[in-house]
Amino acid sequence: MRILISGAGIAGPCLAWWLSHSTHTIVLVEKSRTLLPQGQNIDISGAAITAVRRMGLLDAIRRLNTTERGTAGVDADGTVFASFPTPRAG
Repeated sequence: MRILISGAGIAGPCLAWWLSHSTHTIVLVEKSRTLLPQGQNIDISGAAITAVRRMGLLDAIRRLNTTERGTAGVDADGTVFASFPTPRAG
């Protein structure tokens, strides 16, 4: 069976990796002509820890961790008016 995966964000390549261990033919498409240098932090906790460990990526992810401590809303004077700390995970 041929399987088409649309999007080379985080989910597309992850799904392609898992499906590559089957007998299916995987085709991953992305509308952007190049990989984009920017990105977004993601939360890896719970079942995601198990998944990335099984993929052999947990050590690399921990090594490349941005150590984000959360998000804060800041007004024009630099005063924090809302704070959303990042929970500590695996």
